[in-house]
Amino acid sequence: MQGDDPKYLKVIATAKHFAVHSGPETTRHTVDVRSSERDLVDTYLPAFRTAIIEGKADSVMCAYNSVDGFPACANADLIQKRLREQWGFQGYVVSDCRRHRRHFQWP
Repeated sequence: MQGDDPKYLKVIATAKHFAVHSGPETTRHTVDVRSSERDLVDTYLPAFRTAIIEGKADSVMCAYNSVDGFPACANADLIQKRLREQWGFQGYVVSDCRRHRRHFQWP
């Protein structure tokens, strides 16, 4: 679907909502999901890892909520360590919502 043109992207596959998208819809902008390492590795991350490594998705849309005290879009453990360093992801990390700035308190 993404094609193989080295210069122009016509369509980008986007895996969403990376990576711990949980909780009721009404609290998705404010909930802080606390997850054990086992839950991350066994439950939340496998589908994303497959989408990135095997599916070659060039984009990831982060979750609305925070994960372990950090907004998903700024969570260094998820974005930098796992996605970029461990999985070798070099694509785009995007958000589909501007409400992050108003609802999350940055440490």
